[in-house]
Amino acid sequence: MLKNTAALILALTLAGCSGGSDAPAAEQKAKPVDPRSSVIQSKWWTWAALPEDVNPVADRTGKHCAEQQPDGMWLVAGTFGGVANRACTIPAGLPIVGPVVNTIGADEADCLSFSKIAEGSVKLDDGAPEIIEVDPVLFQFVAKQGNPSGYDAGLLKGYGCGLWFTAGPLKPGTHTLVINGKSGDFSVQATYNLTVKDAAGL
Repeated sequence: MLKNTAALILALTLAGCSGGSDAPAAEQKAKPVDPRSSVIQSKWWTWAALPEDVNPVADRTGKHCAEQQPDGMWLVAGTFGGVANRACTIPAGLPIVGPVVNTIGADEADCLSFSKIAEGSVKLDDGAPEIIEVDPVLFQFVAKQGNPSGYDAGLLKGYGCGLWFTAGPLKPGTHTLVINGKSGDFSVQATYNLTVKDAAGL
C-alpha cells in the first residue's frame, strides 16, 4: 500500500505549463523520451525510491546522481522539499528526463488535485526546455527498504502526474540546469552543474 499522499511527493522543480519551448543551443539531436509513458514513470520512481543513504532525490550535492541510472537516458530530480546544488558528471549521448514538480497518488483524483496548481520554471544554459504536463498514468515501481518516502519495500503501484521535461543529449562540456517548482505549499529548487564527457573521458 502507498503511504499518505504528502509523503509521496517527490519533486523535480521546473516550469509551469506555460514554460518556454526554446531548445538550448547546447543540445544535440536526441531519441525521444516521453515522460507521459508508464515506462518512464516506472523507471523514475524506482530510481527515486532507493535507500536514503544513496537516494538521488535526498542528495543535496550530486554525489549520488549516477546511482542506478537506467539504460538509454539520464534521470534528474528535484528534492523532497527545499534547495539542492548538485555537481554531476554525465556521459554524452543520453537524453535527460525528469519532473519539474510531481507526485504519485492512490488514484487519479490525488494526482489532479496536486498537478492543477503546479507551476515552475526551468533553465538549461541560455535556453528553456519544453515543459510537458503529465496527466495521471498508472504504473508499477520497485521501492527499496529504507527509502526516504516511507514506502513499503517491494513492487508497488500508483498514479503518477505533474510537470516534466526532457532535454539533450548535451554536447560535451559544462552546462547549468536550474529547476524551480511548486504546488501549493510544497516547493523545490535544484541547480545541476553538469559536466558532460564522451566515453573516452569517463
